[in-house]
Amino acid sequence: MIVLRLACRRQLVAIHAIGRTVTSATKDLLMSITTPIATESFTCEVSPDLASLSIIAADGSRTTLTAEKLRLFCKCAHCTRARFDERFPEHFPGIAIVEVADLGYGLNICFSDGHNRGIYPRSYLAGLADR
Repeated sequence: MIVLRLACRRQLVAIHAIGRTVTSATKDLLMSITTPIATESFTCEVSPDLASLSIIAADGSRTTLTAEKLRLFCKCAHCTRARFDERFPEHFPGIAIVEVADLGYGLNICFSDGHNRGIYPRSYLAGLADR
């Protein structure tokens, strides 16, 4: 469930959305949001050497993403800014996955270089497999 709260002339508007479009109009406020319906559920396993993450779909199919690929494709604000400033590394040799937290809609992956800000939505992980 996504809860979005907006203050509008001392009014609090709360919008609860689960996989549907919600539109709210309150005096000067016109807002529309669309929340995606969660993609197919899957489980994840980190390899024994911590160098990759395997995604196992409900049908049993398995996709493996390397730790380096996951680190390179992090979309957090810190990494996005580093790319914009042209100071983001081109490679992360020897990077390892040290922790994975399931947030429900995606995974928070922590890496051996200390980076722990990346949140990888399930749909984004599925797309990374195709790159």
